[in-house]
Amino acid sequence: MKALVLKGKGNIAYIEKERPTLLAAHGALLKPLLVSPCTSDVHTIWQGSPKRPDLTLGHEVIARVEEVGAEVTDFHVGDVVAVSAITPDWSQPDVEENYAHAGHNFSAHMLGNTIDGAFQELFYLPYADRNLAHIPDGLTLEDALMCVDVLQTGFTAVEEAGVKPGDTVAVMGIGAIGLAAILGAKLAGARTIYAVGSRPENVRIAESMSDFAPAMSAHGVPEVPAGGDVTSPSMAAEDGREQHANAVSPDCVATVPDAVSPDCASAASGGSQSQAHAQSGCHVEVLNYRRLHCPLPQGMHPLANSTGSPVVNYVLTKTQTKGADKVLICGGDDLAFPQAIDMVKYGTGVVSNVMYYGADLDTQGGELKTLEAMNSAETYLTSTAAAVEVEAQAAGDVLRKAHTVKLNDNIDGIQIPKFSIGRGMAGKTLKFSLSRGGRQNLEHVMQIVQESGVHPSIFITEHYDGLDQIAQAIDDMKERKAIKIAVKM
Repeated sequence: MKALVLKGKGNIAYIEKERPTLLAAHGALLKPLLVSPCTSDVHTIWQGSPKRPDLTLGHEVIARVEEVGAEVTDFHVGDVVAVSAITPDWSQPDVEENYAHAGHNFSAHMLGNTIDGAFQELFYLPYADRNLAHIPDGLTLEDALMCVDVLQTGFTAVEEAGVKPGDTVAVMGIGAIGLAAILGAKLAGARTIYAVGSRPENVRIAESMSDFAPAMSAHGVPEVPAGGDVTSPSMAAEDGREQHANAVSPDCVATVPDAVSPDCASAASGGSQSQAHAQSGCHVEVLNYRRLHCPLPQGMHPLANSTGSPVVNYVLTKTQTKGADKVLICGGDDLAFPQAIDMVKYGTGVVSNVMYYGADLDTQGGELKTLEAMNSAETYLTSTAAAVEVEAQAAGDVLRKAHTVKLNDNIDGIQIPKFSIGRGMAGKTLKFSLSRGGRQNLEHVMQIVQESGVHPSIFITEHYDGLDQIAQAIDDMKERKAIKIAVKM
């Protein structure tokens, strides 16, 4: 069978592989029907750690069940199912608590990472009863496809942050995950959302989320509005996107700031425009970091904005210097993290990160070299002992210095501004999360989408046909030519 595999860093190719077999009684064999390449595939190809030879890529997929193991009870041959992109190892007890990790990084990201993924004619999935999901009636396959990874990840950022009704939320990055986080924050009851990004199509979609979805109940399921049920009509993907656009309320329209921002002080003082937004529900405002200009609010210490970002200044100004209740990091670069810490509220603020931080290869190389030397007992102890002896003689304290061990201080890391964490006492919470996964979480996310009547398929801006088009789709994702791409198999 044909498969798209990773041949080495920056190199993918189509090859012929043997048909997979059922490796365990709890597993299933699946035929992909609709797939989507992910930025995680891009990271795996061009930035990731070495993988086993000829690993098949792909983890966003809607599939048909072709064969099931003897222990599988809830899914049957012929079922069309959603496959969770995060597939926890349910034999590990920790997974029952987090629906993701089982002891090490990316342990729940098996498809296209540690086992063959979905970019082949047939693939194997373990723990089928707990990693596959039934698609609700009335949900299009493209809407379901956007739930398996994009919405699960964006909603995880929202859940980990604990977004609640009335919150002011900042979302860093408006790629597909950031857009999903905006949607999740809106559904969770956020009053104001500042979304940071600049790509025109993404901006349009982010702005369209102002005031169009129902509020969420305390249990995370949309409340039924007075006067009728919330339903999701069954329709083709194009019709779904059209209905989504028509559902946008004209009462609350966000704008991208011009090259010179509106008067920040006037906006923060609560003019009639701000009051109108407050009364109309959730307002989504996109901040174009490439064009935004806004000074630090008067009276604030310059260190309050460690990077000098106008986005931080703007959020601090609009919140009367208090900062956002929650900041969700879904994109950007390494500076997104200190900016998030600078703009989140003291005492109760939460920064929730679901962004992948690529390694600084030069720094990491130095870090590895140092650690390898430290872990080589003979080399490290000899060099350390000599250095300690010199220091000991100079200090005249041989006994104390003899027990000194030098630690590695060359670390590939991200920055935490000391001022904005109150020198360690700011009361700000930082969370770093892999998307929750598995059947229960995915079915919950699809239920929210179905009952809310929203259409995440609007994130799909390109369509291709055939397995042989996936390589081109991955390259398009790398070059940011699309928000998301659906490939019909």
